[in-house]
Amino acid sequence: MITAVIVGLITVVAFGTAKRLPGGDSLFLYGDYYVQYMQFIKLFLRNLTGGGSLFYSFEVSMGMPTWPLYAYESLSPFNFWFLLFSDADTAAFLVVLNKLMLCGAAFCLFSERTMKTPAWCAVSLGCIYALCGYNISFYYNVQYLDGVYLLPVLILLLHRFVRTGRGVLLTLVYAFSFIVLFYSGYMLGVFSFVMWIALAWYEYGKERSRYLQNAGRFALCIVCSVLLSAVVTLPVLMFLLRNTPEDATVSQSLNVDIVRLLISIFPGQAQKIDSRSPAIYSGLVSLAAVPYFFLDRRREKREKVLALIPLLFLLLCTFFPPAYRMIHGFDATDLSHFRFAYMYSFVFLAITARVLGRSFAKDRCTNTKRVLWIPVVIAAELLLHGYFALTPDTKELPRSADYYHRWNKEGKQAMEQIALSEEEQPDAFCRIYYENAMEKNCAAYFGYHGIGYFSSLEQPALRNALYRLGYNTTPRAVADYGSTPFTRMLFAQKYTVHGTNPLYEKEDAFGVRKEPQYLLPAFMVSDRLADFVLSGEDVFQNQNALACAMIGQNVELFEKYAGEVRSHGNGADVEQAADGYRVSCGNGAGGWYSYALSPEHGRRLYAYFSQDRSLETYRTAKIGTNADIGLPLSTSYLSAPHILPVAEDGEIRILIGEKDVQTSGFQDMYFYYLREDGLDTVYRDLADGNCYDLQFAEDRISFDVTATKEKSLLFTSVPYDPGWEVTVDGIPSETMAVLNNAFLAVPLLPGTHHIHMQFQDRTIAAGGILSMIGCVLTAVLCIRKAACEKHDRT
Repeated sequence: MITAVIVGLITVVAFGTAKRLPGGDSLFLYGDYYVQYMQFIKLFLRNLTGGGSLFYSFEVSMGMPTWPLYAYESLSPFNFWFLLFSDADTAAFLVVLNKLMLCGAAFCLFSERTMKTPAWCAVSLGCIYALCGYNISFYYNVQYLDGVYLLPVLILLLHRFVRTGRGVLLTLVYAFSFIVLFYSGYMLGVFSFVMWIALAWYEYGKERSRYLQNAGRFALCIVCSVLLSAVVTLPVLMFLLRNTPEDATVSQSLNVDIVRLLISIFPGQAQKIDSRSPAIYSGLVSLAAVPYFFLDRRREKREKVLALIPLLFLLLCTFFPPAYRMIHGFDATDLSHFRFAYMYSFVFLAITARVLGRSFAKDRCTNTKRVLWIPVVIAAELLLHGYFALTPDTKELPRSADYYHRWNKEGKQAMEQIALSEEEQPDAFCRIYYENAMEKNCAAYFGYHGIGYFSSLEQPALRNALYRLGYNTTPRAVADYGSTPFTRMLFAQKYTVHGTNPLYEKEDAFGVRKEPQYLLPAFMVSDRLADFVLSGEDVFQNQNALACAMIGQNVELFEKYAGEVRSHGNGADVEQAADGYRVSCGNGAGGWYSYALSPEHGRRLYAYFSQDRSLETYRTAKIGTNADIGLPLSTSYLSAPHILPVAEDGEIRILIGEKDVQTSGFQDMYFYYLREDGLDTVYRDLADGNCYDLQFAEDRISFDVTATKEKSLLFTSVPYDPGWEVTVDGIPSETMAVLNNAFLAVPLLPGTHHIHMQFQDRTIAAGGILSMIGCVLTAVLCIRKAACEKHDRT
């Protein structure tokens, strides 16, 4: 309790001093917390309180199963704060504050019970562990604080389990860790398995029979915990197997070297905004206690080996790519994330607790010295963590609190305007094209349908198809922007919302526009689409070919720009190489390079810079559509380009900042006019086969449609997933994946048909059954434990 209170006070004082408390001058949250975490919390709460489906949603990507996402983002019990506070900043701060307090309390309990550290000393170490945990997780991995507070509890229970063989609590905590955040639960499982091996070896030595007996019990604990959490883990596992990132097996060099790792052990090497450097500093005391532990000749070799085993394992995971990928669940694409760094901190502080526990057990120092220990250590850690970790350089955090508040306000304003437009059909299906995504799109954060941005769990087939059509994609994600009127029409994007970005735009340009050409999410197309594959790099030609395949006749949607393209640079140069173009800036001060065009008056001109996938860089040069990087779009990274509507002045500018990578590149650049007559031809043809009498919910759609001999394939802008079951006139029908296996389609016979589509994730039902079996087995373990305790007493 004391540890939790001290950690809470330190956190509040540090954030308050930096004016980063909710309602302050700047936010304490940044990056993934708003890009991923927040929007799924909001989505989960809307469905939980509003009776929506928890298993599928069209607010994520173009539609995808949501139960795996909730298991990744939303099931932490601390998220109840979001039910009590509508302000996301306040609720998020309380979530992080509670988790940090629990981190300190958990390590205090571990060090006192396992390492026999005096309580007043355990309080100090608990505070250090909590602050180090926040420094490691920082802004982009704050949800992993669930793993930070669970790790000491798991190791405490493992220690007790090795000595007594009773593992009911261990089973329950393992299951809890999987359910709360399956990703960190997986990492905890791998690391604690290594710890169990070390503890069992230390405890049993050459007593093979005891070792094997404990191994059997440990395996039973793992099986029971996995069964208990199967309602979460089984759907997640199946989803990940179906949607493995394409680059999961790519061999890449780790972005961590031994020098950076050693430097990160010392104070002052805290995480920074937009950097993911290792940060395993574990407090002032551990800097002295850990070397002393290994250099102390009076200490048993077995005890030193026990400490070395987890450290060697962590070093292996740091510098050996296969081990790195293994502990990250094979989900680390750029090998720069350091998500298990808190495990280093735990080992170092556990060693420190062991040293201090023995030292103070023999020491006869006065109570005054013991009392002075706490304020001295806490003051030092407050100075280091409060300054370096909890209050990073505000110059690197340009977003003020007004940034997200304004974003949220404009999102709600957009929802209200759209709701007024849809009064006649409040449940009609439509998606929103969020034109200015404020660097990342979070359509689900606002509560409307869009092609939402999400990283790890995005469907590869959908991402590949949208990349071929010009949407902003990376090897792991697809964003909302990068479309044309043709693709917005195909994917039922009925409204376009422009949200003002205060970082780039000098004037208020918020607005909602209804798209004049709009198709419902299901319409009849030519059966030529069944064999059509998007393959070229020219996204405009791809869209043209797709239009021809859908209507079954030749049509010209885009016309190549034949005007002059003028180039000019200031501090940056572009040179053509055999594999594309390289943009370089060698002066260290940044620069820009622009392409100026002269579009014909009244014609819509679009540009596209094709992605150079040979460059293994995530953030390189930025690209924008005019000199001031303002309307109509804010900047995007050139390493993940998208279609840009060219402004009237016809300038496209590539920027390289002072701190950015100094070399970037792209394969080719394309400039095309949109032919309005071609778009009208395609729209009229496809609108003739549009569905009608549409009834829509998050996990089901029903409608009527008329098929003809010329148009015998029902195309839906619903991403293909085997969980979709389709009935035609009440009879189950076969489904097929079209457009690079990305979208759901159904072949139909000529005539009018009633179609019903229902999403059923069978893995959830199977997981629920397995969880019930796990409950029975766990109950048996509890009964057996009670019987053993009764036998021991008698």
